[in-house]
Amino acid sequence: MDRRKSILENMVSTKLNHAAQTYQDLYESLLLPISHLNDLGMDIPEGFRVCAKYTLLSNLEEELSSIKSYNDKTKLERLAEIRALADKFKIKLYTPKVQLILSNSLSRLIDMLENKVTIKNTKELLYFFDMLEKLKIETEISTAQNTFYAMFCKHFEEFSEKIKAQHKDNARELLLNMLEVGRRLNINMSFYQEKVDVLTGKINC
Repeated sequence: MDRRKSILENMVSTKLNHAAQTYQDLYESLLLPISHLNDLGMDIPEGFRVCAKYTLLSNLEEELSSIKSYNDKTKLERLAEIRALADKFKIKLYTPKVQLILSNSLSRLIDMLENKVTIKNTKELLYFFDMLEKLKIETEISTAQNTFYAMFCKHFEEFSEKIKAQHKDNARELLLNMLEVGRRLNINMSFYQEKVDVLTGKINC
């Protein structure tokens, strides 16, 4: 039974890989002429749209899985190209796998920030949110919201005093970055903005 299952799995995998390569080959060979005809008013053939959807989603998943920094200009340009092509061919860049990749990335970035509060880690989170905005994709943020609230909002006085002591030269920048992370997580940060201004001695900056 196990041997038969293994044979069937290998057969299915081989067929799927072959189909994936066929989709990609068709997409790449037809991209330029169909793009040109579309610019002239021709509707996108459904067969090409299937190939484009498979290829663009596969490329998106690969790019998101391999990205090391969300400020990598080469990666961001590639993601922007995928987004533009998806818009052109009316393809939604949203799958359970894309959502899982993004939610796992957000969890990893929040964990990094929780373990070590630095300007670098806050900026990386903000770069991540910038990328989501450019891709026009939303991701699940409730877990990240809870972690951030427990870390920053719930213990603000203790947190901010520690930051001020440990980061004397850039405490304000770091705290402002934290406020922006909170805003990107859809948390109302007005109350903490005022406290940061008072704490760092700069009102209305």
